[in-house]
Amino acid sequence: LRSEIESSDDNNERNQQDKQSAECQSFEIHIQRESRATRKSNRVIGLFLLAFLIVGVSTVLSTGSGGSAPTRSSHHRLPLLGSPGRTSRTLIVLRHAKASWDDPNVKDIDRPLSKRGEEEIRHISHYLRDEKIAPPEIVYASPSVRTKETLKALDMKDIPVVYDQKLYDLASQNDGYIQYLLGLDSKYTRVMIVGHNPACLHLVQHIAYFKMLFKYPTSTYSEIYWRRAGDWTDAANQRGKLVHFIQPAGK
Repeated sequence: LRSEIESSDDNNERNQQDKQSAECQSFEIHIQRESRATRKSNRVIGLFLLAFLIVGVSTVLSTGSGGSAPTRSSHHRLPLLGSPGRTSRTLIVLRHAKASWDDPNVKDIDRPLSKRGEEEIRHISHYLRDEKIAPPEIVYASPSVRTKETLKALDMKDIPVVYDQKLYDLASQNDGYIQYLLGLDSKYTRVMIVGHNPACLHLVQHIAYFKMLFKYPTSTYSEIYWRRAGDWTDAANQRGKLVHFIQPAGK
């Protein structure tokens, strides 16, 4: 009888262990199923977030996000959203080379370059060529002899030149060339003005916000860049970036 009871207890214990084992396996299977489902759900969420990120980046790249102004060697025309016709613009301001005072009877407008003036503008010309600085589309110059000889020394072939008496007459006025800038043809986006002081000095001070510039010696070359400007009046009312400021040695 004792043997039968012990055998019955052993069977009950084995049955209970088997039941517990089956429950554990069922629980493990349930956990594994939940783990697979969780991983799958996480993958779906991850793919959705990645797709959202890609769409967002593509939208920013397609609409443009601003940025710094281009370097001095790049002059890409970039349209401004919502303002058709705005483009990059560059103004070059060159004061004539040093003129001669040898003949007191010669009118101011007829004074030629001195030997020193010829030498200094030749150095400027070589520098512009060596640095591969792009020439202007058009030049507006005072009709004085010294400005004509300055341009000749620059040797800018095939560049149209307009000799305008206004650039001589307005030279004595501080805002003379600022007013002249407002009337430039907007179809030209890279323009050179060759003129006289004090108008050259005040023009660069105004458009480049270069208030610490107190003098503008002969043969000084400045290049001011605007990333976006509708016309030259628009440019004159913005702060331009001074990308080149070149003077002869000793100035």
